[in-house]
Amino acid sequence: SASNHRWSILTNKLKVKNLKVVKNLSQTRWSMRADATEALNSGYDEILLALREISDASDIPRTKQEAQGLLRKMNNLEFGILTELWSTLLERFSQTSSTLQSPCLDLNDAMPLLGSLAEFFESQRDHFDDYEQRGKIKTGCCDYKQAVSRQTQRSVCLTRFDGNAEDVILLPRD
Repeated sequence: SASNHRWSILTNKLKVKNLKVVKNLSQTRWSMRADATEALNSGYDEILLALREISDASDIPRTKQEAQGLLRKMNNLEFGILTELWSTLLERFSQTSSTLQSPCLDLNDAMPLLGSLAEFFESQRDHFDDYEQRGKIKTGCCDYKQAVSRQTQRSVCLTRFDGNAEDVILLPRD
C-alpha cells in the first residue's frame, strides 16, 4: 500500500545512519514525546530527504501535498529552533521523570531533583542564542518568517486610574 511505501522510504533513510525511527506521539507518556522529539532532531536531514523523495515519487495528490507541507514547515527557522529546544527540554524532563519513578528513590532526594529540573528549565531562557544558531544550521535558514505585527487586545480598566494597554509590536525573534 502507499502508506507502507512512504513509511519504508522514511525508515530506510533513518536506518542508513542507525537513527531512531520517528513514531506517533503518545498522549500519556512524556518519555515517548522525548523519544519522538529526539528522533526528529537527530534524523532531521534524513527525514527531509525522505519527504522530498515521497513528494517527488508520489502519484497521489494528497500524499504529495502533505509531504510538501511538512517540508515547508521543517525548512522554517522557527521549526529548527523549536526542534532543538524541545529535544533538550523533553530529554531532561524524561530523565528526571525516570529517576523519580525509581522504587529505590529516597523521598529526601526527590525534592532537590525537582528543584534541579526547575532551575534547568529557567536557565534555558538564557540560551536562546544557542538554540537559534543550531536552528539556523539545522534548517539552513537564517531568517524568520515575515514579521507580523501582533497587537495586544485592550485591557479592561480595573480601576478608574488605569488607562488602556499600550499596543505591542513584536519582532519574530522576540
